[in-house]
Parts: sequence; structure tokens; C-alpha cells
Amino acid sequence: QRRRLAMGSFFVGVCMLMMLTTQSTDARITREDIRRAHLAVRERGGTSSPVADLRCEADSLPTAPEGAVKFFALGDWGVRGLDVGSEAQLDVARGISCAARAIRPRFIVTLGDNFYPKGVTSENDRQFSFKFEEVYRDDALHVPWFPSLGDHDHLGDVNAQSMYSLKSDRWSMPRAWYVEVIPLTNGGKLQLIFVDWVALEGRLSVS
Repeated sequence: QRRRLAMGSFFVGVCMLMMLTTQSTDARITREDIRRAHLAVRERGGTSSPVADLRCEADSLPTAPEGAVKFFALGDWGVRGLDVGSEAQLDVARGISCAARAIRPRFIVTLGDNFYPKGVTSENDRQFSFKFEEVYRDDALHVPWFPSLGDHDHLGDVNAQSMYSLKSDRWSMPRAWYVEVIPLTNGGKLQLIFVDWVALEGRLSVS
């Protein structure tokens, strides 16, 4: 047990050190900035709307244990409108909308490659609406989203993905590397460490 705790602490320490030295975003957005921006968007009506034609099978998912932390994770998802994967993204969105209605996740984590093929150009890029807001629009998916970056995101403006946190009411990415602490019902805490592996690989690779 002590060894596992020591290894965990070492890993967190390494991540924090790399976080301070390899940030690929220059945004300086605080959680309070994001909280206020999210509230302002919601006051203007928000971005969620139920999917009217969604048909979900009843009791198709197992019941989560009492006190479980319920969340979704998805990656390589921003492909709507491309020759390959466009319909698949919409199918997955309908599937997780049904799952979210049944499970009610507390938050959603993205695992990178949020916007194919070359990331976004600015926080006003149409892709935020076309590949995110319009696709995952069901009320059940209207929970905090904690994004991380992939190699396709690095082909665009990664700083813009941080800045979009101030234009959305659920996208919450203060910078490329960041930590989120989720309070648990038993009084404990879940610590999520978001790592920019693309920047880390570039820093550690041998040219």
C-alpha cells in the first residue's frame, strides 16, 4: 500500500513539474473565469436542447454501484462533416445521449483529437458548434466537459480550445495541462490530471 501511494505521489509530482515547463497554451484562465462565463451563457439561454427523435432502450445498461462516480470518456470524436466517420460521430452521440439519460454522468472527459483534421483556428471557429454543441446537445449531456488535446488538435490553435471555455457553458479547459478535483459523496476527492502528451512527447523525444 505504501509503495503504491509513493508511486502515485511520484507520478503526480512528475506531472506537475512537466505541467509547469511544457504548457502549450498561453491562456491564463482561472476556474472562476470559467464559472462566470458558464453562468453568463446559461443566462442567455444556454446551448442544450433535448433530442426529440431519440429512441432509447429501457434498462439496457447495468446499474451503477451506490456512491459510484459516474462519468463518460470519449476520444477521436470531432469528425462530423468529413468523408470518414461523420455518421459514426452522430451515432455515438445518440448512444451516449441515451446512456446519459439512464446513468446521469457528473462530467465528461475527452481524450484528445477533439477536432479533425487540423484542430481549430480560433475560439470562434465554426467547428465548436458543428462538431460539439450541435452534436452533443441533449440535456443529459449538459454537464461539465473536461477536454484534453491530441495530435490533430496540435495542428491548429490549441490556445483557442482553452479560450472557448469562456464562450461555452460546459467546455472547461483552463490550459493544456490542468488538474480537476471532484468531491465525492463519502467526503473523499477524485483528482483528474490532464496531460498534454503531444507536448510531452516532443519534449522527451530524441531528434
